[in-house]
Amino acid sequence: NLISSHRQERGLLVPGVFRKMPLSLLLCLASLLGHCSSTSMGILCTNNNMRGTSEEKWSWECNFDRSPSICSYSRTDCSTCENIGEQVDGYRKYTEGGLHFDIGEGGWDCSDQCLNEPPWNREEMISSMQACDDDDDDVCKYTCHPNGSCQVEYVGPFRSGPKMGSCFQPSFGGSCSGTPKECQNCNIVCL
Repeated sequence: NLISSHRQERGLLVPGVFRKMPLSLLLCLASLLGHCSSTSMGILCTNNNMRGTSEEKWSWECNFDRSPSICSYSRTDCSTCENIGEQVDGYRKYTEGGLHFDIGEGGWDCSDQCLNEPPWNREEMISSMQACDDDDDDVCKYTCHPNGSCQVEYVGPFRSGPKMGSCFQPSFGGSCSGTPKECQNCNIVCL
């Protein structure tokens, strides 16, 4: 009988070969083999005025030989203007032999980033924001970058004229060009 060849330990069915291992070691082994739950969850977008925003962050750490050590990713998405959004996190961890395992939904291959010039431990982030109105007449989409530059895009019904605009980061003067007439300069929205 398959059930009798397993032993019940703290609510888990444990194969006989693992009977003498502590539960914490079994859970660690399971995570190394990729049998862990994902790290995607719902978040409340009404906290911290997050409605209408989306943020993605990639980070990586590299070894001195330019091989990857850990590659992380996270995404906070409240862009639908609903009260509930999604948070996704995870990472890829490399072993000394070049093997890797992923935890959560965010693992990615950062080998190319490690081959680039130093610094080898970096983080890149992309943020976007749109106004959330109850009357659905918002026709502008704003994308804000960590360095202070930004873009605005007209997403309303077809019409002639500029559909995209952008502003330089403040260290380059912060000037804007091409802003559609229905939209604000994105450096005002992205304060």
